[in-house]
Amino acid sequence: MGTPNQIKALEKTLTGLQKRTCNAELGGDKDDIIRSLNAKLSVSDTLIKELKAENIRLKSLSLTDPLTEMPNLRAFQQRLAEAKANAKRDGDLYLLVKADLDNLKGFNDTQGWGGDACGDAAIKACGTLLKAACRPATDFIARVGGDEFSGLFKIHAAQDAAEIIHRLRKSVENGGFTFNNILHKLGISIGHVTIHAETDLEKACEKAHSAMKADKADRKVQRGAVNAA
Repeated sequence: MGTPNQIKALEKTLTGLQKRTCNAELGGDKDDIIRSLNAKLSVSDTLIKELKAENIRLKSLSLTDPLTEMPNLRAFQQRLAEAKANAKRDGDLYLLVKADLDNLKGFNDTQGWGGDACGDAAIKACGTLLKAACRPATDFIARVGGDEFSGLFKIHAAQDAAEIIHRLRKSVENGGFTFNNILHKLGISIGHVTIHAETDLEKACEKAHSAMKADKADRKVQRGAVNAA
């Protein structure tokens, strides 16, 4: 609808119009002039409020993943930068998590009328289960693309990582979703790294992603061993 600069320009234009209207109507009845100005002010105020509300809505949409209604990559990047700033200013410590849904291709290849819709349902269910494992006041989780999620968790010590990873994994694995009247179980691969005042964020994201890939490879081996048994 309009940027903040456009809103300011509109306000300036409306102010000018009101002044010109007043000057043009000075020869008329005072009460008529006041009524006319009040009507114009009411219309302009309503328009400005609508523009501001629309800008707020558009900003929210720009930070939200449409499929899961979770924060998206842009929102995560903003939160990551805030976490680094907090770490430098206050000495805060954070756990950066990269998580990837297991077997998305299997869900997308589901026979029947589902197809990719089953994969979308799996991603949505995974996001819901991850959010359920988060503490609202201190944890942040986002869908950053495809079947990948990223999270930031405020911690007191690096040893807190194990509890958080366990909580996330169990929430996903103990849940599931129903699609086409069939109950599907979910699995998730996770990598993590600690964020502190001196952390290089780009390298930290790469390290967490590599750890997630390694976890995924290990889990495939474990599933293969179980199936072979």
